[in-house]
Amino acid sequence: MTVQFTDQYIFKNEAYHITALENPLVFDPSDYGAFPVSFCSACARGFYGQYGLREGRLCLRNLYMTTLGHYPEIRGVAPEANSQDFFLSLFKVYRGVNIPAAYSGGMFIGRDLVEDFYESTGVQKHYAYKDVYLLKFKDGRLKSARDYSDKMQKIRDDIICDTNYFYYDEASFSFVRNPSYDSPYEVNWEDLIKQE
Repeated sequence: MTVQFTDQYIFKNEAYHITALENPLVFDPSDYGAFPVSFCSACARGFYGQYGLREGRLCLRNLYMTTLGHYPEIRGVAPEANSQDFFLSLFKVYRGVNIPAAYSGGMFIGRDLVEDFYESTGVQKHYAYKDVYLLKFKDGRLKSARDYSDKMQKIRDDIICDTNYFYYDEASFSFVRNPSYDSPYEVNWEDLIKQE
């Protein structure tokens, strides 16, 4: 599977990727009469969203979607053409749709991807970003935001020092990243909750 478009979270007026969730963010476009289709392997769901706070509550602020041509209004918002670049122009965007999300749990967000930790399939790991925050929500209200950037740097340092992360490729006469490296640094939500 190709690297996937991820949902985003607007934090400090910047778009961060949502890299890990303690619980699923429940949003189904079919609840609004929209039926997205995947036009490429990079967006298997056929949609992605930008979340953020509105009046102190979590909501889906903007929705980007592709369908077979039927784009209904959602909460009174009509879709617009998206002209950011060719690839993104394939999505229609519902700007300011502001669908409330009564999410409870942790959410890792990250921005500024570290090139050495880029994953060519699936989604990027939470530690693959320089700027990382752990947000905690209760019934859609943001309860805390903690900077985890230093902890993620420590994880990256530990991984690079792991002799299984790189191997020597005789054909290129260089060290390359081992594509089958199995990271021991997946998110353990129970441990994070204990630290709070």
